[in-house]
Amino acid sequence: MKNSLKKIRKLKGWTLKELSERSGIPLSTIGNFETGRTRVSSKVLKKLSTSLRVSENQILSESLEFQREGDYAGLLYERERPTSQAIEVPVVSWARAGSATDYEDLCSQIDESIPSNCRDENAFALIIEGDSMEPYFFEGDRVVFLPNSEPRNGDFVVARFAEDHGVVFKKFKRTGIDGNTIVLESLNPDYKDIVRHISDFRFIYPAVSQIRFLRK
Repeated sequence: MKNSLKKIRKLKGWTLKELSERSGIPLSTIGNFETGRTRVSSKVLKKLSTSLRVSENQILSESLEFQREGDYAGLLYERERPTSQAIEVPVVSWARAGSATDYEDLCSQIDESIPSNCRDENAFALIIEGDSMEPYFFEGDRVVFLPNSEPRNGDFVVARFAEDHGVVFKKFKRTGIDGNTIVLESLNPDYKDIVRHISDFRFIYPAVSQIRFLRK
């Protein structure tokens, strides 16, 4: 039976061993399920869904599909419990993000706004530029970020370099003995990873949701 578990796991930057440790499911069980050799019980499927923070249907689907309003197949998730009413989040252009020093500076340069269910009162969205995160993020996508949350390994983040006005949107990984080495990965293989010390960044904010407009 085909499924999207392996693709979801790899997009989060997790190994089979890491997913096994996080979910408490034997590595062999996960491996056999990813290759379609065996099915899993509803209990195991629920554990995988909870660990990966995606729906069970997304794991069972044969391919990752963009949901209504362009949410990135659940891989960008709400870190806070959704509110019953959406709030308006300010949207900032890529160029303006490069000149900002923190989220207060970012949100003072509003170009538009979009609805979001996140509860971070300082949340903002960026208009993505470039093709380094294709085929899952495209130029023009609006991605919402949480400046009051710490990024975790496997998160998608916006990072602003300290020494210049450079800003990038990448997949985040923190490594090294002291945890101060930051690896920023592109989904597009044409782009090299960025490896820098944590002190080289002015800010790094995790992404929470995405909107893609098919027509405006």
